[in-house]
Amino acid sequence: ANAMISKQVDTGVKCVYNSKQVPLTAKDLSRYVEYVPPVLGGKNTNPLYSDWREATEICYRAVTLAMVQLARELQTGDGLRVCIVARDHSHQIEIRDLLLGLGYRDRDIFVLEAYKSAHLTANDESSPYLFAIVPITRPEGYTLTLMSAMITSVYPSNLASRVQIEGRINRVGQTAKSVHYWTLHTGILTNIMESHSEARSLAKALEEVASRVV
Repeated sequence: ANAMISKQVDTGVKCVYNSKQVPLTAKDLSRYVEYVPPVLGGKNTNPLYSDWREATEICYRAVTLAMVQLARELQTGDGLRVCIVARDHSHQIEIRDLLLGLGYRDRDIFVLEAYKSAHLTANDESSPYLFAIVPITRPEGYTLTLMSAMITSVYPSNLASRVQIEGRINRVGQTAKSVHYWTLHTGILTNIMESHSEARSLAKALEEVASRVV
């Protein structure tokens, strides 16, 4: 894994990293506090694994909505084409449907399918794609230099995979002077990001959180 990181190509493009904590709605917050312990702002003094899992899903739902909102802001306000990193294929479809609900069309959205390659390069300025949605489980095998912004969240993965997926938009051929990366998080996802970012599975991340805070 370290070898892959050390071989990352320096493209000369400036990389700007942003981290944004997403607020939970009052409704989501009232549910969230029922699942997590007091040390995380909750009311549950003996959370089960199912409680941790439900709390995490509440956070992911909030983050997903915020990812789509931010993608629209970057596209309409700054004129950027945006890559959105999803948890898995079903999450890709959820994000696509939310974008369609905002008035975008299928032709505006590229969804990377399993085991397929793609080469959406900065030279394809006539491409209709405004958004590309890729799964965190596919960090290599395609090029998205048509995009100059990437929005992701806190997904169980290792550093090598995260570096590789960032490299999908920052490769030789990227013509933008800078590429922008956004990581959105909230609640327990913030805790995972700060302390357990190397966990390879959600179950492992939750196990580590539980052992640390309970």
